[in-house]
Parts: sequence; structure tokens; C-alpha cells
Amino acid sequence: MKFYKTGEQGRSMIEMLGVLVIVDVLSVAGISGYSKAMMKYRLNRMTEEYIEVINNMLTYQKDFTKEQKRRGTRYFFAPHLKAAGLIPDKWRVQGSVIYDSMGNHFTPFIAETHKRMCFDLALKTKNDLKGNTEICQMLMINVVQYYRDVIYGAGLYRGDGNAWGGWFLGTTTCKKENSLCLSDVTISEIHNICNNCLQDSGCALSINFIL
Repeated sequence: MKFYKTGEQGRSMIEMLGVLVIVDVLSVAGISGYSKAMMKYRLNRMTEEYIEVINNMLTYQKDFTKEQKRRGTRYFFAPHLKAAGLIPDKWRVQGSVIYDSMGNHFTPFIAETHKRMCFDLALKTKNDLKGNTEICQMLMINVVQYYRDVIYGAGLYRGDGNAWGGWFLGTTTCKKENSLCLSDVTISEIHNICNNCLQDSGCALSINFIL
């Protein structure tokens, strides 16, 4: 039996290690890219979900207001939204609190002292500062700005109850008062407000709608 040389030589250990390093780098880059894409998808989906819920809140605000007047106290209407099928399937309600698809929670209510429909969305730093900052920015840019014509005001509050970065008034309200306006706030300012507020123990996004 004859053996023929093919002209090929085996790979050195250094070459093999180099290949493994390249594969490892590409794998990490792939995982990072996938994670970013998934986060963007989840944020976009959550934006649509919040818009759906807020549209339902605005549609039935007269019913909520009548119930608040009948009770004479602050009316928490999360159970009403759940019973009427007005929240996404992946959201859940526990008492007066609504939990969205990413685990954030807020409490919608009709205030008894003024004609406003409100909800306060808790944003905490315990688990994921970067993720919560992105959620805060998404809500301020894609949700709050979207509804600025029917919003009385919106802002971020720290754990000590003080507004962080200011209280921004909606289009109608800002014409009547000399204050910060949602129509004037820039994306860069929103990024700074969200990031700085969440550096503390956490904060909440408060949104008041005009009734």
C-alpha cells in the first residue's frame, strides 16, 4: 500500500488557541447583540401595551369618575380594568396594583381632591439599573410625550417624595401656567432625568391625566 503526501500540515497549538479565542469573542458578541435585540423588542411591546391600557383608561374615565363621586374617596380602579378585560393578557392585577409584562407595577386611581386620573409607576434599582433606566426613558419618550395633549403633568419622584428634574406640564396646562412643558423637554434631558433619579434608592413616574 502506498501513502501519498497531501501537502497539508497539522495546525499548531497556538493556531488552535487563536481559533478558540475568535470563536469565543464572536459568541460573546452574538449573545450581547441578541440580548440588546430582545430588550428592544420587549420595550417596544411594552410601549404598545401601555398605550392600549391608557387608551382604555381614557375611554372609560367617565365611569371611573362617577364611581369616585359615588364613593366620595380616592377610587382605585385596577380591579375594574381587570374585570372588563381592559388590560393585556400577560399583565396581572393584585388588589389595586397592576403588574406589566416586565414586572413593573403601577396603581391607577381617580383623585378625590382634583379632577385628575393618575397612576404612579414604581421604578426601582435593586435588580437592573440599566434596564429600569431604559424603561423610564421609553415611558417618558414614547408614552408620556404621546399623550401630552391630555396629560395635566408628569414627573419622576424619588423615594423621599421630591420631584427629580422637575414636574412637566402637558400642552393645555402649560399654556395656563409658567412652568416646565412636556413639549419643550429634550430627549437628552429625559435621559439625564431617568438616569439620575434611578441612581438613588429608586423612584416613581407619576402621570396625571386631565378629566
